[in-house]
Amino acid sequence: MVDDARNSAQKAQSDKATQRDAQLAQTLEKERLAQEKAALTPPVSKTLSSRKVKKVAPTSDARSTTQYPEVTHKITPKRLKSPAKKPAYFEAQVPGSEKKAVSKKKPKKKVVAG
Repeated sequence: MVDDARNSAQKAQSDKATQRDAQLAQTLEKERLAQEKAALTPPVSKTLSSRKVKKVAPTSDARSTTQYPEVTHKITPKRLKSPAKKPAYFEAQVPGSEKKAVSKKKPKKKVVAG
């Protein structure tokens, strides 16, 4: 048997607080789950779903946004990087050695004798 030094009023108060906290925890958990579910589902645009979209024949501008006139950005083609310049000869890499950084020489300022 557990020795409980509280009187009946204190026990009733703590039981009531425990029940209140459990109810609050359940409510908060339901709200959190609803928020997570809403975050996972993609938002549905009422303007696009409520109207019918007509198919338009392709125009001269292939990047045109005629189906969705409210979209103003255009897709730009990806720029290809130029291939790296290959060295004239093969240089083996030795573990533990680092390549020294090549510093550019700064032009010397001419001193005017006066």
